[in-house]
Amino acid sequence: DANMIMMDCIGLKLPIHVRDAYVCGMGMLKAQMPFGLPIMRMDDSPELNEGELLRWCAEAVMFPLALVWMTKSGEENSTLKWHASDVDENAATLEFNHNGTNVRLNFNFDSQTHLVTSMHCMRPRMVGTMTERARWEGYCYDYERGGGMIVPTRMEC
Repeated sequence: DANMIMMDCIGLKLPIHVRDAYVCGMGMLKAQMPFGLPIMRMDDSPELNEGELLRWCAEAVMFPLALVWMTKSGEENSTLKWHASDVDENAATLEFNHNGTNVRLNFNFDSQTHLVTSMHCMRPRMVGTMTERARWEGYCYDYERGGGMIVPTRMEC
C-alpha cells in the first residue's frame, strides 16, 4: 500500500491510495481517490506480473530468507539464482523465475556491512495505453536486528 499525490492535467494535487500485490503468480494494481473512488485497476497481464514480481523481490530484503538460493535439503533452488557482478564486488543480480515470469533485479551492498543499500532494474510501466520500460530504483534504510537477522525497517521504491 502507498499513499501519494498525483498532479492532474490542470495542476491540482490529488491524494491517491495505491495497492499492489503479487499473489499466486499474478500481479494486481488498483488506485483510488479518497472515499474509495476508483481511478484504475489492472489485473494479470505479463507486464504487470513482471512489475509486481520485481517489487516483491525488492521488498523481500525485509524477509531475506525468501531470497536464499539453497533449499532446506541443501539443493540449489532452481527458480532463484544470484549472479556476482563482473564489474562491482559490492553488487549482484537476482534472477527469479516464478510461474513463468522471469525477472532480474540488481542489488548493491554496503562494502563494510554487506547489507543491501539499493536495487535497480528496467521495470515495465504504463504510459497511456502503452507499456514501456523505465529505470526503477529502491533504497533500504534504518536497519534493525530481529529474529537473528538484520533487516531494513524502511524502503523507498
